[in-house]
Amino acid sequence: MTEHQSETIRRRRRPKLTDLMVAGLPKKRKRYILADPEMGGLYVRVPSEGANVFCAVARRPKGGKQVWATIGNSEILKVEEAREKARAAIKRIKAGLSPFEALPVTPDSFESVAENWFKRHVVK
Repeated sequence: MTEHQSETIRRRRRPKLTDLMVAGLPKKRKRYILADPEMGGLYVRVPSEGANVFCAVARRPKGGKQVWATIGNSEILKVEEAREKARAAIKRIKAGLSPFEALPVTPDSFESVAENWFKRHVVK
């Protein structure tokens, strides 16, 4: 390759990840993964069947184990929303926490527990 040829060959920049692009990703025989060029740690899993899924990937501080956290379905989430959720999940993983906060457990009321018991034991 001559010097002139090397100057004319340029690296192509990967296109930005858009909602339309994610929706139009081709299905293949095996699942594959596509990285978001704008945000490190955000990926799109493209299964052979079904909807595409956004995932966040980061390493735990102790041991360096890689953690994959499923953010959501691409039919429901937009790319920008997925990036926001991925940023939060990656921060939590790098802090040694679970990727998402656990939902608060609401205790059952006495009335609902009594009705449930009545249905299971008395009505039968």
